[in-house]
Amino acid sequence: MTISQEFLKKEDLRVRLFGDTWRTVIPEVFRDVPAYYDKGNAVASLGNCSRWSNTFAAAIRRHVPPGSKVLDVCSGLHDIRSGFWRTTPRWRFTPSTVVLT
Repeated sequence: MTISQEFLKKEDLRVRLFGDTWRTVIPEVFRDVPAYYDKGNAVASLGNCSRWSNTFAAAIRRHVPPGSKVLDVCSGLHDIRSGFWRTTPRWRFTPSTVVLT
């Protein structure tokens, strides 16, 4: 896979225009997210977020064979990953994946 020259130009422009913002302001904005993330999800989903997480976790248990790697992307506070670990402690976790053993 190669990165197109157009993408590189856009990325260079983004860094020049917003580099300081991405390095300083954005991390500050997200610093306090964990304090209200779960409550926000509960309100935004009308209380369904927990049910969706449990349904998703059950589907993974049913359909993903042992030894598989599952990429954990944008999982918020890792409630699904934590649920897997509590109910299936033989699963191994790395920073970006769940390995089903």
